[in-house]
Amino acid sequence: RKGGRRNWKYRWLRYDEDAGLIRWFVREDGEEKGSLQVNLGDCTIAIDEDDSKKFCIHTHIRDLWLEADDEDQALGWVKFLRDKLG
Repeated sequence: RKGGRRNWKYRWLRYDEDAGLIRWFVREDGEEKGSLQVNLGDCTIAIDEDDSKKFCIHTHIRDLWLEADDEDQALGWVKFLRDKLG
């Protein structure tokens, strides 16, 4: 059974290629609220089977679930990250 996340929070994401990090912020110009190390060959990225606006970045440290505003935006992020991460 797949659990549902009910307390989604709006965040801005940035991919820091030099550091190999995905960073998230409360506001576009705000302070960093968290980050996740993503290395080439060390993670997978998948669209949610039930909701095409959601996708997950799976790493050996954790799974980071994200939801875009729409399906096109989610697919854009997935393509961008797959291209960057190999």
